Amino acid sequence: MSRAKQRENRRLNYREIKSGVRDEKLDLIDYCGIKDPTPYMAVKNIIHKERATNRSKAVQPATA
Repeated sequence: MSRAKQRENRRLNYREIKSGVRDEKLDLIDYCGIKDPTPYMAVKNIIHKERATNRSKAVQPATA
């Protein structure tokens, strides 16, 4: 990926976060400066579960 494309993507990401289209990423470092992946992993697990349920609903045939 070219450097110009990377810059463009960064600007787009910043605009999306600032406008509220996309949520800001969780920080792995807590307010004391200690690395704590617990909240990050919790949100990541929730997202994975939601995606899995959405996929399973899409795959199941509709019953009439």
